[in-house]
Amino acid sequence: MEELEVYLNNRCNLSCRYCYVAAAVNQRKSAGLSDDQIRSSFEYFHKAQGSGGLREIRFFGGEPLLDFALLERSIAYARRLWGDGISMVLFTNGTRLTPERLDALVGHEVCLMLSMDGDAQTNDAGRLFRGRPKASVHAALMRVLYSLDPAKLGQLKISITITPETAPKLEQSVRFFHDLGIRRIDFKPAQFIEWTPAAVEGLRHGFEKLEGFLARNFAAERDLMELDGLEELLEPRHGASSQNGEFRWNQCKNIVLGPDGSYYPCFAAMMYPLEQAAIVRVGDVASGVDWERRENLLERARDYGRRKIGSEDISWCPMSFYFCQAISGQEQAVSLDS
Repeated sequence: MEELEVYLNNRCNLSCRYCYVAAAVNQRKSAGLSDDQIRSSFEYFHKAQGSGGLREIRFFGGEPLLDFALLERSIAYARRLWGDGISMVLFTNGTRLTPERLDALVGHEVCLMLSMDGDAQTNDAGRLFRGRPKASVHAALMRVLYSLDPAKLGQLKISITITPETAPKLEQSVRFFHDLGIRRIDFKPAQFIEWTPAAVEGLRHGFEKLEGFLARNFAAERDLMELDGLEELLEPRHGASSQNGEFRWNQCKNIVLGPDGSYYPCFAAMMYPLEQAAIVRVGDVASGVDWERRENLLERARDYGRRKIGSEDISWCPMSFYFCQAISGQEQAVSLDS
């Protein structure tokens, strides 16, 4: 096990149109991890796997910065356990970021993934304030960015969510961040929405324009930008490789700690209300991970992928798709005692 995904809470101040955890965020009954639960989880993985096991901890929400004190204590505790032997990544919408919080996170060598899609028109088409749909998320983020020390903007990595509507604007979005002095960008496709052949072609066209922009600026400025995720967008492998016509699934090396203190085998479980996601739980912080159950569930997901690959087009990981189908009742239910 190499990656632990920690969902600190299920609360968020935004209501993004393409948020994959939208159904689980701001439920009538909110959920959030405690200090004791996080420490128990970290100690469990540290003891079970030693310093050579877990390599990365990723913090999600909801919005993690809504619980910044808890987040900071959790990061500090992880550093005490693993020292420099583990990397940590924070995924945030950025609206609650301050210079002081950035300094604290950078001091613990945390990579900040700030979700923002480009200029005002592009960003605000998909990102909205919860309960304030007319307020501009882009304007709020620009106030945050302008409050930061320009020399520290390099500590941020922008996470762009690409939709069929914004795919042709890749060059425009990258140029926007380039002009702000931000050089690190990660590209993610909006998941669980339809990518038609025309939309994929729009993505390719946008990528071609972006390549021209990068070539011109690399030659003129020699300041290489760090751009991740483009190859995966254009040539999705679905986590599988093919040998003699037989698909072999890459080992899934992550596990999810939900805001209810339970473990789940896949981030897809976080798309649903926690009561509904319970069908694929694989343990909790009190009892640890049921590794046999986890492997049984992953094998069912692999089998689902083998059956679906070639018979229909799946534009994202079939293993995640399986868990969505199982949780929503569209695939054979997975009982807790199976």
